[in-house]
Amino acid sequence: AAPPDSLLLYGGAHCTPGCTCYGDAWVYAGGGWRRVSTPSSPTHRYRQGVVRDPSGGAFYLFGGESYKPYMYHNAIDRLIVPSLKPQPGAEPAFTAFSAAGEA
Repeated sequence: AAPPDSLLLYGGAHCTPGCTCYGDAWVYAGGGWRRVSTPSSPTHRYRQGVVRDPSGGAFYLFGGESYKPYMYHNAIDRLIVPSLKPQPGAEPAFTAFSAAGEA
């Protein structure tokens, strides 16, 4: 399981012009990012909520939207992250981000 102080980044979208949704999972732990494979990956999406079970270490995703096919998600998906070590130089591709959600 991922360390207790880890952060999960799952999915996202790049929407200029049109939209591409992502279904990759990244964990920040031990001072670095690592792309992880999960035994069962949920549908690619963005605008989902994520919580972590402190007792078991699994992450839970709820809701979100996706394109191709366009849909709203109304389910809870469990992601189990394997034990990991940071990969030097690895990081997710952040294309545009601000606290206000504007690019």
